[in-house]
Amino acid sequence: MDGWELAGAVKGNDWCIIIWGEKPGVIKLVDINTAHFTGNYPPKEPW
Repeated sequence: MDGWELAGAVKGNDWCIIIWGEKPGVIKLVDINTAHFTGNYPPKEPW
C-alpha cells in the first residue's frame, strides 16, 4: 500500500493478507507506523 489514498481505490474497506510462518494462530496486536508519510496523513489525535 502506498499511503492513505490510492489512485485506483474504490469505496469500501482496504484489506491485505499477511502470512507469518506456517502455524495457525491469532493476531492480537498490529502496530502500523505511518510516520514516514510526509504528505496526506491523519492528525496524530483526531479526536
